[in-house]
Amino acid sequence: MKTQNNFYLNNEKDESGVKVTKYRRVMGANEIEFARVGRSTADIDSILTLIGKYDTGVNRLMVQYCLGLFKRAVIEKLKTGRAVNLLGLGVMYINAALGEDGNTNLGVDFTPSAESVAAVQKLDATVADAIANHPIITSIIDLFTRLDTGTLTAGHSVRILGKRLRLDDYKDDKAAVIFKPIDADGNTSGDESKWIMVPKEAMNRNKPSELEFYLPAELEEGKYAVAVRTHFSGHTTVSDRRECALDGIIEIRRNE
Repeated sequence: MKTQNNFYLNNEKDESGVKVTKYRRVMGANEIEFARVGRSTADIDSILTLIGKYDTGVNRLMVQYCLGLFKRAVIEKLKTGRAVNLLGLGVMYINAALGEDGNTNLGVDFTPSAESVAAVQKLDATVADAIANHPIITSIIDLFTRLDTGTLTAGHSVRILGKRLRLDDYKDDKAAVIFKPIDADGNTSGDESKWIMVPKEAMNRNKPSELEFYLPAELEEGKYAVAVRTHFSGHTTVSDRRECALDGIIEIRRNE
């Protein structure tokens, strides 16, 4: 490996920019969209190489030794319960969360400085839309009446049409068609214990563009929001959950 003034020269590319992926997730009764940035981590060798470019008179081994001492000092301060300002880049501090057993679990978090935030504001971001791979419900047909009017007949078959609908499980996370009760005020229940789940095993037809099944006996008369939860991406089974909701309300009625 080549060296210059006691600094190793690595071949890390000077390319800049980040890759952002947008997602959609249903949390209780709410549907949220969020984004994640693909992480590319600069290792200590690349940092030391930059330092060598800034000042060719600095000894690499001495810098590396001093960084080791700095790390040791930061750890010691954290052990005393202190927050630490990391060279003006931001503050590392102690946080707390309550566990299910009632115990307090301590951890470490980081608040970046304005200077750190400003450093990334003008980065080029390549955005990929994972939302495009989520299922889409276009219509729900009551196979007893053969109508798509927003009303379903209890105890009879239903056909859901759309895209990327196929119910695929992933490990213990089960795919399902979900009926979420809506109260008299028009609020969708966020209590999953009240949701009626129709699993993959109950499907008479389970295709990307079509689902067909009997309405469960426990579905009482009333109004519901309908969602599809699956791990089908349109081509294969994936680990992250995909979910969509019907744009509208379904009413369950008994056949009189």
